[in-house]
Amino acid sequence: SETEEQDAITLLRSNNMSVASRKEMIDDILEDVEYRDKILEYNSIKLLNTPFDTTEINTQLFIYNQLLNDPQYAPFIDLIQEVIDGVETLAATPTDFRNGTIGMQEMHRRLVSNDIYDQINMGSFNFVLSLFNNFLFRDPSQEEHDAGITMVDGFVAVLFYETGNSKEQCIDIFLNSDDYFEGQVRELYLRYLFREPTSEEQSYHAIRYRDSGNYERLQKDLLSTDEFAGL
Repeated sequence: SETEEQDAITLLRSNNMSVASRKEMIDDILEDVEYRDKILEYNSIKLLNTPFDTTEINTQLFIYNQLLNDPQYAPFIDLIQEVIDGVETLAATPTDFRNGTIGMQEMHRRLVSNDIYDQINMGSFNFVLSLFNNFLFRDPSQEEHDAGITMVDGFVAVLFYETGNSKEQCIDIFLNSDDYFEGQVRELYLRYLFREPTSEEQSYHAIRYRDSGNYERLQKDLLSTDEFAGL
């Protein structure tokens, strides 16, 4: 609001744009419920090609539950239930993320572990490719791609030095890899500072983020810099 904007300007001016005053202003933003809603919206558009639509998700749940109770789909009941479980978890994401029950990693896991994401990135080939493109901003190497496809298809493979044999294990391995955290740092540098991080910057922030799980602190570290402030 206009009042909030004026309060922030007053805070910064009265403290000569000190780092402490910048961090105080950023903390006020990060504590606002709108902040988390915007973060979810940004990631939903990026990963699901649309702002988070609870109505559409609930419609899908209704359809899948109808199939679950239809005798002709009885042979596929386990698969249908698996889809329902994923969509139900996705439907709870706005509330869980808003109240801090889940963090950025879990929000990302839910956005890529559901039938909607699967429909956008059909098949194991495209699914693995999408993870690398969306989070690491690069294509996988042939070895990484082959390992990811094998794992998603339900066979044992090694990705980022971790062994798995299912799609969920592939997602978990991916979202706990050093590459994932480095990708998150890269994304914020490009969004906020319009440049790539140096190797030292990327390593420092990725380790801090991985150890703490605190995405908000990562944002605050960058938003409070002299570089971002134009000083």
